Parts: sequence; C-alpha cells; structure tokens
Amino acid sequence: MDTMPDGDATIDYGARIVTMIERRSVVGLVNAIHAFYRIGALEPILTASPNAVAQWVAEGAQKPVVNGPTLDALRVPARKVTVTVPYSVEFLRLTHARVDLAVNADMTHALRVAEDSAFCDAAPGDAARPASIFYEHVITGTGDPQTDFAALIARIPEEYLADVVLLLNAADCVALLTAGLADNQTLSVASGGLVAGLPAVVSGGVPRGAIGWCVPRLIALVDEGSRITSSDEATLEMTDGTLVSLWESDLAALRGERWIAWAPLANNVAGMMTGVLASNLAPTKRAKA
Repeated sequence: MDTMPDGDATIDYGARIVTMIERRSVVGLVNAIHAFYRIGALEPILTASPNAVAQWVAEGAQKPVVNGPTLDALRVPARKVTVTVPYSVEFLRLTHARVDLAVNADMTHALRVAEDSAFCDAAPGDAARPASIFYEHVITGTGDPQTDFAALIARIPEEYLADVVLLLNAADCVALLTAGLADNQTLSVASGGLVAGLPAVVSGGVPRGAIGWCVPRLIALVDEGSRITSSDEATLEMTDGTLVSLWESDLAALRGERWIAWAPLANNVAGMMTGVLASNLAPTKRAKA
C-alpha cells in the first residue's frame, strides 16, 4: 500500500475487506453451506403464515379450500457497523505487503467480531443493530450433552432438517468430541464440519457451551457491502474520552463501514440451547507474562 486509500482505491480496499469478512464471518460460513434469502435494503418481501395444506382430490369432486394465509410485507433496512483506527502516516506509507496485510487483518477482525456477536448473541435489536436470529428463541439445557442435543434437534421442524446449519463456539469442539456427538475426522476447530450428520460452523460469536441452529433460506439477508475512507485532518474522540488531532499527531485514520442486516421470514427458523457443553473442556487461554 503506497499511500492511504482514497477515491477508487477505497472501493477496491472495501471490496477486499468484504471478501475477507465473508470468508471468516459466521454469516459467510453459513451462507457457503446453505444460502440465505438475499434481498436489497428495504426491498418489500411477502411473508405468509404457513397454514396452506394440499390434498388429493378425486376427478370431479369438490376441491377443498383452507382459510387464506395472513400476508405481511417485510422490509429490512441495512444496518451499519463501523470501526475507526488511527495509524501513523509513516506506517501507512510503507511500501511493504505486510503493512497491507496488517491493516486488512485489523479492520477485518474488528468488523467480523461485531457482526458475529450481533448475529449470535440472542440480544434484541435497537436503532443501531439488528436483533440476533436467536432472540426470543433460546432455551436452557440440562448439562447432559446427549440429552440436550436430542432435545434441541427435536425442536426443529422436520421439513427444515435438510436445510439446517448448526452454530458452535470453536472452543467447544473439544466438549463435543468428548460427548461423542462428533469425531475428529468430521469436526475441526478451524473450519467446523459435521455434528451428528448435520453441517456445523464455528464462531467466537456463539456463547460458550451453547449450540444454535438456523434455516438460512428462511432468513432474509441484506448485504450492501463495505467502504473504507481515510483522513489525516480530523480530530477524533477516543473511547476513553480524550481528543486526538490527527494532523498534530502525524496520524491518519482509516474508517471501515459495513452495511448488513438480517431478519427471520417465519417464526421457528432458528433456535439455541445454552448450557449444553461443559466450558472447561476446551483449550485454556495462555496467561500473560
């Protein structure tokens, strides 16, 4: 990266950030297995209550008609997640591939962590972020992995099983292996795999000890991409409240913005059970020296 990205360079830089996020984010990992229902921001989509029933009818016999479904128009606005990081101007102007990789990794990690957390944390939405797909669809397990996993699967409508993707915390893979729900030939901490024959993805956004599931084709996804902008003249208010003048400090700030949102198209298309797996059966974090 010869200079700070601006103009067309910011578009290209933003596209690279999107690509990196899609490869590692929980949304991208799930979508690679079963695609979400992609729509444009605020594009109206029609949802209907699932009470239509088909029946066999003899030739000439009266054709039964059920009560009409309740139709609703759903519009999903794009929500923005952003990160602003100041770097020294000298650092950004270094002509070295490692500088580019470092900035990419820094921005991508921050945006991906925020996106994964919002998708998986079971929290309600607000003016800034969408609700988690698991909001109001969380139950508590007994701590017996075999029993809890069977109970979790039993809650999934049978017609959805072929389209289900499981979501796990990567650190819980050891507990899954210990419980006999997977083996090291089919489940990887790095890339997920299969759990009891169902595809699974791993993400740090999933609460420890929990197992989630979703049916992507019944979840609307708005993804309007990302943008990277830069400035070396602004004054930034840091998270600790201090003000920093970029020009006076010989700094430049890169701001990454990503527009993404999701919304279930039906009531029972995602769920999560907490307390399924023992959180102590996992690699421990290395203590700081």
